[in-house]
Amino acid sequence: NASPARTRLPAYQPEDTSSSNQALYHLVAAPTPRKSPVFYGKQEALRGRHLCSAAQQEELAVQAAPQKPAFDINEKVKFLKEDLKHLFDGKGIDASAYDDVVEFRDPITNYNSLSGYLFNIQMLKQVFDPVLELHDIRAIGPYAVLSRWTMTMDFTPARVLPIPWKPRLMFSGTSTYCFNPANGRINKHIDTWDSINNQEFFSVEAFADVLRQMTDLASTPDGLEQPQYRVIRRAADYQIRSYDSFVVAQTFMDGVKASGSTTEPAKFVNPAANGSAAFGTLARYLFGGNERKESMAMTTPVFSDTQGNMQFVIEPSKHQDPSTVPPPQPGVDVTLRKESVGTVAARAFTGLAFQGEVEEEAKALFAALRRDNVPFDESSGWRLARYNDPGTLPPFRRNEVMVKLADNYDPVWAPGEVEAFTASFGKQ
Repeated sequence: NASPARTRLPAYQPEDTSSSNQALYHLVAAPTPRKSPVFYGKQEALRGRHLCSAAQQEELAVQAAPQKPAFDINEKVKFLKEDLKHLFDGKGIDASAYDDVVEFRDPITNYNSLSGYLFNIQMLKQVFDPVLELHDIRAIGPYAVLSRWTMTMDFTPARVLPIPWKPRLMFSGTSTYCFNPANGRINKHIDTWDSINNQEFFSVEAFADVLRQMTDLASTPDGLEQPQYRVIRRAADYQIRSYDSFVVAQTFMDGVKASGSTTEPAKFVNPAANGSAAFGTLARYLFGGNERKESMAMTTPVFSDTQGNMQFVIEPSKHQDPSTVPPPQPGVDVTLRKESVGTVAARAFTGLAFQGEVEEEAKALFAALRRDNVPFDESSGWRLARYNDPGTLPPFRRNEVMVKLADNYDPVWAPGEVEAFTASFGKQ
């Protein structure tokens, strides 16, 4: 009887790029260390007399080829959203999610290793008390994720150093994370800041922004409640904030009622106009001059607006609705209302809030918003916020002018911003 024909393996040639032929070549032709009994057994099976069929050969080749890990960019978004919660806490980020070589760059920092990346995080934790607020995170390509955030950093040495102010740094911006397709790990992290134009390392403009914030003497009184808000964007010359609603006690400023009216204010009032009598009326109400004879705590800031109103904020931690606040005494020109400020732009300045300076600051705010294509309605009026008592020295006073932004304005992403990042990183 004739011997059965011996099945021959296809020869592997360098120019033969067939995945099955390459895999079979490495399995059969290449020597195998005897220390790998499982792999050795597969090699012997392929060399046996009763070799697998062609279909089985292809299956073996696919099984033997290196398997590329499954990559789901949406799972990476979920991971980062959770992991970034621990960026500055005791747990820290999951370092195993990063390549050994990680390109990290922001306008004043540049590292090209995982150790450098982790060192930068630890340095920020030691020198500052950083808090990261994540506003949004999304995929912008098969291997890229974009986030928007605000980070606040209190300079911790100021707690023990004999300096008369407490530096606080704030940045808002974006982070782009790029993933290595071969292993699914982060190999690039690029930050941009909203407060500067030159984003390249090393940005002198960015360094000047840090220095300006470190030397800002404006202070907010300790121990006084204020309305709660989130800073969503910080430009060089204004902030975009989203306020929670709060309750105020309100009265008209001095001499601002329209001619012949006892209830309506004039069409426009400078918020820095004389308000000493209005301040006194609100202070008497707050400190027991109400129907319950209940004294309430002073808060900050004191608001005044272009409609002629002066407002004291009622303790937000205790009162979220006017119905819970002590009513004013009969005949006293004080009203209680719930203020829904919403999204506003605020520009800060120090010194004494005289009428001329306040109007100039408001004009500067409007010009900056037009420059950045941020929609607002100047005709709806604007307000002044004063945070300090009259005994605070002018360089340490915190004042702000504010204007409400358009209801349809998205404070997180500017028009075309996501598309621009997608075009730059989405195909990486």
